[in-house]
Amino acid sequence: MEYVRTISAKERSHVSTVMERIIESARRAEELKQLNSGMSAFYDALPDAAVTEDTAWGQLGATGLATLVESEGDETASEAIPKVVAP
Repeated sequence: MEYVRTISAKERSHVSTVMERIIESARRAEELKQLNSGMSAFYDALPDAAVTEDTAWGQLGATGLATLVESEGDETASEAIPKVVAP
């Protein structure tokens, strides 16, 4: 509790405000932990064929992007994307 009072005095805010921030921070950390756990479980459960296919698509996309950036010289990627003209 002394820590909370110290922070409260330093920030010139109410003790309850500091406590709410601490609780919210802990809640977000727990949610992030659960989200990461869920994503890990999802990807760990993917069949090898799906992982291989995703890897191939990732490599193709990276190669295409690298080629686009290298071939356009000083243009940014957004300038290199063809503009669609309405009829």
